[in-house]
Amino acid sequence: MQNQDAEILQQSREQARNYIANIRQERNLEQNLWALAALADASGEINSYIGSYLSSDSIKNPLLASFRDTSLSYGERLRDTAIQQKSPALLLAYFLAESDSLQKETVYSEFPFQSISGNTNYRRLARSLLRRYPDHPRNPVSE
Repeated sequence: MQNQDAEILQQSREQARNYIANIRQERNLEQNLWALAALADASGEINSYIGSYLSSDSIKNPLLASFRDTSLSYGERLRDTAIQQKSPALLLAYFLAESDSLQKETVYSEFPFQSISGNTNYRRLARSLLRRYPDHPRNPVSE
């Protein structure tokens, strides 16, 4: 059993390095940022490894800043990364991960939806998520 655990841990470290390399090269940013956040959340040991690995002098990429702080939760990392990257996909993932509706409302009101181009109405999707999954009776997001 310990050999299996060690092998899984080693595979997770390799996967983290792969995600980090992709992020540094700005390949599939949203997917790799989300995957790294999920991997860090899966294990305290992996979270610590990622934080230590990124604290090395050779890795100073601002895209990875929230991963250096091992005290951040999965939701906090998604929030910070969504805001930093102005990524509506990561914002939606954050809304699904976060349970504090007031915090989600604050992020929603500050998110730069107007800077997002394309055919998808992310503002409407985000608003729908806020209405569908409130955690308290007051959810003042308006049309």
